[in-house]
Amino acid sequence: MDVEGKEQIKALLQRDLDWEFILRVAERHRVTALLFLNLTRANLEAIPPHILNRLDNHVYRTTAGNLSKAAELLGILDAFAKQGIRAVSFKGPTLAACAYGGLALREFNDLDIAVRGTDVPVACDILTTRGYRPPPDWNLLSPKMIFSLSSVNAYHFDRFSFDRFSEGFAVDLHRTMPMRFFPLRMNALLERVEQKLLLGAEVATFTPEALLLVLCVHATHHVWQELVLACDIAELLRTNPRLDWTWLLKESCASGCRRRLFLGLLLAKRLLGASLPDIVAAEIQADGAVDSLGSQVEEDLFCESGGAPSVWRSYAFTLRAMDGVLQRIRFCLRLGLSPGVADLLAVRLPRMLFPFYLLIRPLRLIKRHLLSGSAFRRQRCG
Repeated sequence: MDVEGKEQIKALLQRDLDWEFILRVAERHRVTALLFLNLTRANLEAIPPHILNRLDNHVYRTTAGNLSKAAELLGILDAFAKQGIRAVSFKGPTLAACAYGGLALREFNDLDIAVRGTDVPVACDILTTRGYRPPPDWNLLSPKMIFSLSSVNAYHFDRFSFDRFSEGFAVDLHRTMPMRFFPLRMNALLERVEQKLLLGAEVATFTPEALLLVLCVHATHHVWQELVLACDIAELLRTNPRLDWTWLLKESCASGCRRRLFLGLLLAKRLLGASLPDIVAAEIQADGAVDSLGSQVEEDLFCESGGAPSVWRSYAFTLRAMDGVLQRIRFCLRLGLSPGVADLLAVRLPRMLFPFYLLIRPLRLIKRHLLSGSAFRRQRCG
């Protein structure tokens, strides 16, 4: 926190604040630990004792949970390594350690691990032996069927989710190849991997430049619904002042996610005062769509409703954040024609008739979103 920010917080603390609103919004945006840290740095005495106690308890629980999840991540990665599986951890504990300098300030829900597509079956077996279970609906499908389809780009099997509900652990296993709605070139990202210390052990994770791209694309997919997503970008910029901007701009262009990168950088600058190189700031300013998207995010962030956007609003935002018409067309085709687990569960067809899922999916989408008018619900970001 700079001197100016500290003085602003001190001045605000002298006012009659709605602390219940502050705590509620901070929890929704997963920034309670950051709120507590900066409030105590500014003026500890101005915080009502009962509010201070609630903040302190929240941070204690978050830190304890993060430590247990980080230890579990190390156990999973060690089990993978013993089977010769090259795994890259990103977001979650490694993001907290890389961007925030520790596990206390970044709240996260699950563990994100990327492995090669050919290693997915063995990785899933390892998770199963550690007590994890896939979503209940998966029990209706043959694991062999799922894994065989996961290698085909026509199907949506780029992520496998597992839970250990009794201990509150969840793992998202990502296969390292181009994903359904994310334009990132995974092969290029896998060339940008480094070792980071986590609880005294070395863990493979993406370099700050590659991680920045991943975070910006992921957050745009979720319409930047939480303030913590912009905090991640700001903290990465703060802790890595010597980013390889040449690679970032080149790779974002090659991957077709330059506007998404620019949107994340703009939000970090506007909301949290992140500093950007002049040449990058000039390119962001030259793209008028980025400014418009940023204004929409700022308007939506602190809406009292705090609900997920409708399916159409979400799709419209995603399309506007894409770099060109061709990418938008490709996205719409993948969205409408790329079958997923839900499609296989809705209509059970023999293997020889699987091509008909290309017709079943658009019919299901029409029924779900046009005829029933159901709202689109997103899971919380990791």
